[in-house]
Amino acid sequence: MTNQFETLLEEVIVKAPRRIWAKPKGALYDCVKNLKEKYDFNHLCTITGLENGENFEILYHMAQDKTGNLLTVKDLVKIEKPQTKSIIDLFPCAVWYEREMLDLLGIKFEGLPAGNRYPLPDDWPEGEHPLRKNWKPSQAVQKEAE
Repeated sequence: MTNQFETLLEEVIVKAPRRIWAKPKGALYDCVKNLKEKYDFNHLCTITGLENGENFEILYHMAQDKTGNLLTVKDLVKIEKPQTKSIIDLFPCAVWYEREMLDLLGIKFEGLPAGNRYPLPDDWPEGEHPLRKNWKPSQAVQKEAE
């Protein structure tokens, strides 16, 4: 099954039946678009992120409704310039996941429209990203918690 993706994906690992992990060969946006349009990965389950050394890993979890196959595609962005292209034109629900990555890790998504913060409150201090490994609450956050 995985060889059908060889032109699209650089590394493919089957971790369990119907459970695939992969890295895109080119730009992540183009990869996600092709997976949706040509391979029927038409359901975005969620987007998760984590800090891993010099990079953030952004994990796009997608499913094929007909087969139940679940595919996770990993995008890496540098911590010093955490930015990637939004996929909300492909999956409108991605707006909430991308806002979450922005709030909690400080990853910017090109094309993400301005809007309310999520999940942090609108008055949360700028530059405070609580899921970063080196994050320590500022005085403003500590006062808010009291």
